[in-house]
Amino acid sequence: MLQRITLILILHLCINQVFGQQQYAVNLLGFEERIFRANKDTVDVIKLEKINYMINADSTKGQIVSELKRVNYSSLPDSLRVNALWNAALIAYLNKEIDLSFLYWSKYNTLTNDTSTQSILLGYLTSENLNKTINRSLYAKLISCDSQFVQFDNELHKSIELKGNTFKKVSSLLLPGSGLLINGNIGKGLLSMGLNTGTFFFVRFLISNNAWVNSVLWGSNLIGKFYLGGYRLTVKEIDNKQGRKQKMRAETSAHLLTSILDKYPLSLRLVY
Repeated sequence: MLQRITLILILHLCINQVFGQQQYAVNLLGFEERIFRANKDTVDVIKLEKINYMINADSTKGQIVSELKRVNYSSLPDSLRVNALWNAALIAYLNKEIDLSFLYWSKYNTLTNDTSTQSILLGYLTSENLNKTINRSLYAKLISCDSQFVQFDNELHKSIELKGNTFKKVSSLLLPGSGLLINGNIGKGLLSMGLNTGTFFFVRFLISNNAWVNSVLWGSNLIGKFYLGGYRLTVKEIDNKQGRKQKMRAETSAHLLTSILDKYPLSLRLVY
């Protein structure tokens, strides 16, 4: 009996989800029909209604970005334009469309000159790689209200370039295994050094005993597999170490940003 009840509940949830998805698609199609039939004075308002419907349906990823781009925000009534631009900037940011987000935020800021921490924060996050002058100006405003932004900005701009990468690569060519040792890969470095050294002396032994065929075969192994292979391994381990450092910085930055957003949440706004 318990199994039947559980199965019925699962089927009920699945059926509701399917019907819900179908209704969502039907409603979106209905908006498109209205947009097609609308005149130029109301078409952008209807497009905005469609975006609002998608926001209310918690569908703020993917397709909604294309819908944002369809709207001519300058044609919207003043009562709608401000919140519409804010939502557009925030949704674009959530979808990692940073250039687009900064564009919408700039229009929003020009229209409102919003001095709230949330607005300044969104502008700061989106202007990082697009406008250094604006970014630094917004940063100055942020640190004047909360010193936590100093730590976040320092982490964001902390150098992650490892020192001596070129020296490690050159060292691995001059003395196989040394680049790995310098990079901190002690076990792999000693193994590479041992294989190259042992193979070198073995080839030398073969040559001294006129075993020319074997010496050529082992010599090709020395150059192709151990010597050049050791160099390629050095480059790979340097990149891996660089990647780990990047990941650590990203995780630290994400943790700090989460803490900041808990204090200064960026929220979508009701347009109507």
